[in-house]
Amino acid sequence: LTTTAANAMSPLAAAAEETSERERERKEPLRPRKTEATIPDGSNSISTAVGISLCKDEQPVQPKLDSYPVTNGRHFNYSWFSLYPFIEYSAAIDSVFCFPCRHFATQSTIRPGEHFGNRTFIERGFRKWKDFNSLLKQHVHSSRHKTASLAWQEYTKIKTNSSACVADQLVSSCRAAIAENRHVETLLKVFILCARQGITFWGHDEAHDSSNEGNYIEILELVVSTQPSLFNQLRSRHYTSHHYQNDLVHSAAEVLRESIIEEVRQAKYFSVLVDETKDVSKKEQLGLLLHYHQKGIIQERTLGCFHMENLNAQSASNLIIQELQHLKLDVNYTVAQCYDGASVLSEHLIGVQAQIREQIPHAIYVHCHAHRLNLVIADTCSSITQCQKISTFAQELSSYKRHELFVKAQQELGQRVLELARLCVTHWSCRYNFLQTLHARYGTVMEILETILLQTADGVSVITVKGLLERLKSYSSLLRLLVLERIFKILNSASEELKNKDLKLSSTLELVSSNVTVLKEMRSSESKWKELCDEAENMAKAAAIDLSNAKTTRPQRTNKISSKLAQFFVSSTLANFYYPVLDRILAELDRRFTSNSSLLSASTACNPNSESFLDYNKVKLIADHYTSTGTNCDSLDVEVEAAKMHIAPQKLTSIYEFRNIMNELPRAYQSLLSIIDIVLSLPVSTASNERYFSVLKI
Repeated sequence: LTTTAANAMSPLAAAAEETSERERERKEPLRPRKTEATIPDGSNSISTAVGISLCKDEQPVQPKLDSYPVTNGRHFNYSWFSLYPFIEYSAAIDSVFCFPCRHFATQSTIRPGEHFGNRTFIERGFRKWKDFNSLLKQHVHSSRHKTASLAWQEYTKIKTNSSACVADQLVSSCRAAIAENRHVETLLKVFILCARQGITFWGHDEAHDSSNEGNYIEILELVVSTQPSLFNQLRSRHYTSHHYQNDLVHSAAEVLRESIIEEVRQAKYFSVLVDETKDVSKKEQLGLLLHYHQKGIIQERTLGCFHMENLNAQSASNLIIQELQHLKLDVNYTVAQCYDGASVLSEHLIGVQAQIREQIPHAIYVHCHAHRLNLVIADTCSSITQCQKISTFAQELSSYKRHELFVKAQQELGQRVLELARLCVTHWSCRYNFLQTLHARYGTVMEILETILLQTADGVSVITVKGLLERLKSYSSLLRLLVLERIFKILNSASEELKNKDLKLSSTLELVSSNVTVLKEMRSSESKWKELCDEAENMAKAAAIDLSNAKTTRPQRTNKISSKLAQFFVSSTLANFYYPVLDRILAELDRRFTSNSSLLSASTACNPNSESFLDYNKVKLIADHYTSTGTNCDSLDVEVEAAKMHIAPQKLTSIYEFRNIMNELPRAYQSLLSIIDIVLSLPVSTASNERYFSVLKI
C-alpha cells in the first residue's frame, strides 16, 4: 500500500519534497557519520563509510592516485602496495587497513589496551607515515595477523577449487599427519621385537659415537639402514631416548592390562594368584596374576610385579585389593586366592588369606597343589635317614662330575647325551631327573669316576671320588636308587600335570587319588618289589658289582634274631627302606591332599568323569557358599534334575563339554552355569607365577 501511495503522488508534490530536503541539508552543519563498533563481517557501516572492501570475497582496495593527502609533511606511498599486498587504502580518511585482519580476525584476538571498535588496521585506520614500515612489520609478525592471513589463504584455496570443502581439507590434513608420523610404526615394530625376545632396551653407552648403543637403537638403526634420513629424523626428535623407550613400555603395558581386564570382566568370576621373590638387588617383589575362564580356555594373566618395602600380610593384602579396585574390577567376584606355603601368605589367622577373607568372605584359600606335592617329596627325603644319604650322594655326584668327560664318554659310546642335573629346592622334578639319568648312564658314570681317580693327584679329591665309587658299587645303594626312581616316576607325572594352567581343580583331586591308588598297590604287591630286585641284579652284573656283599659295604656287628620272631622279622632293604618310604609318602599325600576342604571336594560334582557328577548336595554346597556373588539357588534342584535328563543320552568327557551343552539353554540352566563358571575359576597351582619369575629380568 505504501509503495502504491508513493507511486500515486503527484509530480508537483514530489518536487516540493525534494526542495525542502535540500534546504534542511544546507542549514545543518556537516558532521561525520557514526559507525558501529563491531567485528567487520563484510557488510558493516565502516566499510561503506570509508570506501574499502565490503566483504571477504572482494580484493584489497588499492587505488593509485595522482597525489595522496599530506599529513605533517608526509603522505602514503603507492609502492607500499607491492611490499604489503594485504593492505588497502581509504582515500576518504587517508588511512590504511589490513584486509585479512578485517575479514578473518576472531573476537579473541584483542590486545591489551584495545577494545572492540578501536582496533588498529581493523576498525581504526593507520596513517603514521613516518613509522609506517617499522610498525607494519610488527603487525605482520603478530599472532593475530598470522592467524588471519592463514585463514585468508585457506579460504582462497577453497574458492578457487570449487570441489574442495572443509571436510576434504581435514581429511588431507589428517593423511599428511599420518604420513609424517609413519615412523611410529617402525618404532613399535622394534619395540615389540625386543619385548617378545625378552632382551633389554637400554645400552650402557647410548652416545652417537658408542660402539654399542643398546639393543633398541642398534636394531632400529638396522631396520632403517636403507632410509638414513628417517633415522636422523628419529634421533633428532629424541624418539631414541630412554625416556621415549620408557613411554613405549608403559603404553604397551597399559594396552595389555586393559585387554586383560576386559577379558576378566567378560568372564565375571576370577581368582587371585600371588607369589613373592627377590630381584637381583635383593628387593622383595610380589607377582600378581589372575586366573579365569574364557570361551572354554583357562587363562592365567599377569597384572604386574610390585615392589614391597615391607612384606607383611597387611601390606600385601592391601596391595592386592587396591590393585583390583584400581583396575575397576568387582572384588566381589573373586572366588579364590592361591598361594604357596609361605606363612606370610597362607597363615589362616593373620596371613594374607585371612586379611582378604575379612573383606571378601567367600574367597577361599587354595594351597598350590604343585607346591604340596613338592613338600611331600621333600619331607620324605628329609625324614628317612637312607633318603637323606641318597640326597647327599646325589648332590655330591652332580656337583663333582666333570661335564666334559661325561659328554665325551657318552659320545664315544654312541649314546644320547644326558646331563646329571643338580638338586634344587625350587625345581620340583630335579630329583627324578637326576635318578633317571643316573639309571640310564650308571656304567658310564662309574667309568668316568675311575678315570678321574687315576688322573687326580689331590688327596682330598681322591678321597671324594673313592667314596662316590664305593657307593655306586654297592648293591644296596643301587637298589635304593631304583626304588626312589620308581616312586618319583609315579609322582613326577602328577607334578608335571599340576603345573598345567589348564588343569581343573576337580581333575586335580582325581589325579592325586589315582596316584595314591598306584602307590598303595605298589606297597601291597610283592611282585613290584621283586621286579625292582631283578632289575637291580641285572644292573649289578652289567656293572661288575659283587652281589655277595649286598647287605653291607663294610663289616658290621652281627645282629641275632630271636628264634620265636624269625618267621615274623623281615630284614634287608625291603623293611628298612622300601616300606618306610612308601608309608611316609602315602601319609604325606593323605595329610596334604585328601584332607581338602569340603568345598574343594565338592567341585567334582561338575566333572563328568567323577562318580559324584551332578551330586545335588555338593552342587548346593558350592551355591550356598557363593550366594554373595549373585548365585540364585531357588531353582537349583530343578536345574540339576533337568540337566541329568538332558545329558543322559550323551557321553561327556570334560567339564567344557558339559558347560557347552548347558549353555545351549542359558535361561533354563542359569544357576548351574554360574556354578560351573565358578568351579572353572578355581585355581590349582601358582606354577604360572614361578614361570613369570623365571623370565623376569629385574
